[in-house]
Amino acid sequence: MIIVVPGANYELTPEDVRKSILDIAERDGAPPSVVVVQLEIKPAAALEALRTGREVGATTILNPAPAPEGWTLDDDFYKFADIVIPNETELRKLCGVEEEEEGGGGGNV
Repeated sequence: MIIVVPGANYELTPEDVRKSILDIAERDGAPPSVVVVQLEIKPAAALEALRTGREVGATTILNPAPAPEGWTLDDDFYKFADIVIPNETELRKLCGVEEEEEGGGGGNV
């Protein structure tokens, strides 16, 4: 079980994320080459990071962890992510596959 206590991470807004990525591009004279996103921030902020990263030409990477129970990933996350790197738990949730019982011989996702 993964327990998330978002605290300050959940104060981050899509506007904050967009501004930060664009500020990096302005400060450095070039956009970031990679933007990596996890779901430890609000989904709207995570999606904006992917969207803005794509807009500035960065490679966008989504780690959909932690994936909340009963939550589906909006198709726009896949649209704006060049690479998606779920762990087994998130992959099962995203694909709607129930977890195997411990010692149940495993299965392929």
